Amino acid sequence: MNVIYYLATLIKQYKVIRSLGYLGPIHFRAPYGNKLLVLPWILDGMNRPHILFDVIAKDWEDYSPHIIAKLVIEQIHEGAIILLHDADGDGNADRSKTTQALKIIIENVKSRGYKFVPISELLKEDKNN
Repeated sequence: MNVIYYLATLIKQYKVIRSLGYLGPIHFRAPYGNKLLVLPWILDGMNRPHILFDVIAKDWEDYSPHIIAKLVIEQIHEGAIILLHDADGDGNADRSKTTQALKIIIENVKSRGYKFVPISELLKEDKNN
């Protein structure tokens, strides 16, 4: 895939989101967290940050809710971005174990004094530091 393909795809996505009336910032995460060589250049030109994750739950594996939660809880830190899935590429995956793990994750993380915030808030905090 080349620069033109990525640029055209991002512009198309941007137009669709804006046509639906959304006026806020449009963040981007490449599929699978790929750090494609040309992507930072394209996103910078569009004034869009590339948002990546640093806590991976591996919820695509056939793990129990407790194992998914354990994987997240062991990696959690201030400013962490957690990768969880609501579907697979076809939208057919059963994510009930991820949903069940979320209750455990949220309770644990909050009990340790952390809070959940939108990406836009994390980006603001990052600019202030």
